[in-house]
Amino acid sequence: MSHSLRCTAVSLMAAVLICAAVAAAPAVAAPTPPPSAAGVADHVRSATKASKRVTKYVRRGNDRAALRFLKQARREAVSGAREARSLAARAGTSPTAAGQAIFGLTAAAATYGAATKDFSSLVGTTSGPMQAALAGAIPGSVAGRTQLLAALSALITQLDGVARDQAVQALAAVQTGSPGQVAGLAQATTLAGLPASIQQILDAALAVATAALDDGLAQVTALLPTLPAGAQAQVAQALGLVSTTLAGIAPLLTQTTTLVSSTLNQVFALISGLLPQVTAITATTPATGAPAAGSGPGGLIPDIGGLLGGLLGSLGGLIPNLGGLLGGR
Repeated sequence: MSHSLRCTAVSLMAAVLICAAVAAAPAVAAPTPPPSAAGVADHVRSATKASKRVTKYVRRGNDRAALRFLKQARREAVSGAREARSLAARAGTSPTAAGQAIFGLTAAAATYGAATKDFSSLVGTTSGPMQAALAGAIPGSVAGRTQLLAALSALITQLDGVARDQAVQALAAVQTGSPGQVAGLAQATTLAGLPASIQQILDAALAVATAALDDGLAQVTALLPTLPAGAQAQVAQALGLVSTTLAGIAPLLTQTTTLVSSTLNQVFALISGLLPQVTAITATTPATGAPAAGSGPGGLIPDIGGLLGGLLGSLGGLIPNLGGLLGGR
């Protein structure tokens, strides 16, 4: 082989080796953007859109598409919750960080709550793998919401001043959605002909959701006297909405299991004892930024989106149109 041919062969081999090395080298991952309220909102929007498509395709009988969007809805909700918890971890660094954490936890929790209602309402409209997938998504939504509200409760103990008051108001606002979620689950558990495995899943999720409602209302009630007058009126308004809603759905809820009925009796007792205090506060103090009460799906619950929008509007407009983002479902 001539010298020139050897050089050409060596050059070709070198080129092949370089290409192989480049192909084998791990791709450099793009830097992960820092957590932000805008990031949480993006995940919330995506989860909400996916959930709507789940409803659309289940009603059309297109299980394949519904399952695909169910996975997307769950994935986006988890991503939003993860980013919200990251915001909570740095909430103490500045008032802006605290506001973003409050927004993130509240929006992500409300998204899980909406998913619980949506999936519960669809369980009885389908069967087979689609029904099992919907039922299987409900415990995760209930648990995710409960965990985020626990994180918001923990955040309240770390904040002070205006930020703490806003966090308590946000917690009260999210709790207005609890009766609707419990009612949706209760209605699903009373459906005739459910497979035993799905019945067991729904019963367990209902027990967890009802216990969380009991705990949440007790906590908000305990925090109420520690707030300034304006914030007290806002929280009292939220608790009044919960009371009205629970009274409206009481006949449905009494059809549930003994465990849930026992917990609900505690909730009703708590609300009954609170009503005089709520009435006194709302009668003497106007609620600052009080939102207009609407009606949620099936007329069961107040418009959680509108209420959240009113409560969190003072956070500096971190995310435009929070009410529209979480409401209008």
